[in-house]
Amino acid sequence: MTASAGEGRQAVTIGTYLGFVAATVAIAAVPGVDHMYLGAVALRDGRAAGLVGALGMAASMCVHTAVSVSGLGLVVANAPMVFTAIKIIGGLYLIYLAVSAWRSSPDDRAAVDPGSRRTFASAFLVNLTNPKIVIFFLAFLPQFVSSGSGSVTIQLTALGLTFLVIGLLIDACYVMLFGAAGSALGRRGIPTVCLSRVAALVYLVLGVGILVAAVVTAVAGAADF
Repeated sequence: MTASAGEGRQAVTIGTYLGFVAATVAIAAVPGVDHMYLGAVALRDGRAAGLVGALGMAASMCVHTAVSVSGLGLVVANAPMVFTAIKIIGGLYLIYLAVSAWRSSPDDRAAVDPGSRRTFASAFLVNLTNPKIVIFFLAFLPQFVSSGSGSVTIQLTALGLTFLVIGLLIDACYVMLFGAAGSALGRRGIPTVCLSRVAALVYLVLGVGILVAAVVTAVAGAADF
């Protein structure tokens, strides 16, 4: 009887995990801020730079996972001012990247080191200043946790890292796609400055969108207060 019960718990655990993987793939594949950002990087600076950016975003996901598992995520979720401030910082940083990309010259692009720390750090900060990921983790991960399957902290950590790996693989697919498009445009004689301007516009749209959402949230919160 005991063995049967143990087998039953194991079967449910595997089934739940596979369900989580399927749900994660479906969610992570939907185009979002991270995909558009990495696509712009790969379009402008090439696939190698885009992959470095994807690694930077994956590194920031480790932080998001740690915040969610430690309980700090609840602090962010229940502190509207902190949540809004983080969003504003993220939006302003994207606008800064937009201005930098717009003002860059072909020589600046040629000098970009695909493995540079700057590319990694920029992607890390873009994803780190997206507090919606923490909120999403708080709502999504617990749905696949079972109190009878061991430590909840270990389960949440495992799920978070699984999400990270799947997200990294999907990000890499987007990078390869946009990188190939950038290479094709380059072979067709499209000026490199045009690619920089496209990247700048992507950053600008993302940044302004985040700022507008932050302001709307802040105004709505003030009205409720």
